[in-house]
Amino acid sequence: MDVGIIGSGNLASQLTEALSRSGFTPLFIHSRNQKTGKALSRKSGAPFLKAVPPAVNPKNSVLLLCVSDDAIDSCMSQYQSLGYTLIHHSGMKSLPDLRKINCGCAVLWPVQTLSTQLKPDWKKVPLCIEASDKESLSKVRKIARILGGPIYLLDSDARAQAHLAAVFSNNFVNAQFSIAEAILKPKKIPFELLLPLIRQTVAGVKKSGNRERQTGPARRGDLKSIRHQEKMLESEPELKKVYKAISAYLLKDFGHSS
Repeated sequence: MDVGIIGSGNLASQLTEALSRSGFTPLFIHSRNQKTGKALSRKSGAPFLKAVPPAVNPKNSVLLLCVSDDAIDSCMSQYQSLGYTLIHHSGMKSLPDLRKINCGCAVLWPVQTLSTQLKPDWKKVPLCIEASDKESLSKVRKIARILGGPIYLLDSDARAQAHLAAVFSNNFVNAQFSIAEAILKPKKIPFELLLPLIRQTVAGVKKSGNRERQTGPARRGDLKSIRHQEKMLESEPELKKVYKAISAYLLKDFGHSS
């Protein structure tokens, strides 16, 4: 399969590196940012192209659109006539309206945070795929198998639902780590104080039934402790809103009056 990479940011770099480790060098790199594009080209051994050429073998050629969600539609419009199957990697972006796109298209969404600081183990990264037709599905599944992670066939609505769940389980959790660090800072308490608790929490996560593991004042209906902690956050009204919202949700979920 001939694979062209569009983009040169974190996603493009991580996917290119993962493919290369599997002995699969992309056909080319193309990016509006020539500086980062050429750097990725040198690192991967794939040539940097200023313009995307027509597919040599359309039945066996794909473009991985490693671009922001806002740029996906314009890329689809720009490259649809070149003969490639176009694959984007967004958790929220649905497949394009096929009445407006005259080529095969697919989605390969890795359920993982991708950054320059963190190198994912692609053999463990869940890969959610969807395609407009059988041929495109075969191609995106082949790319997913090269990457090596478990494959989930989800339609656009299910993938968006999974993305929402990922925001709660990753993005919001990390934001709360930042909040905890900010709460400790005035008393010069190191964040490492919480690390054993965090590790235990993560280690205890189950495939399902995580609600039963809930602990804390709201789980117990301990309104006295909740009101005291709300007062502690009087000087931080935004954090107080977050605390009250989560506490109210848990109180209701576990049958306590607030």
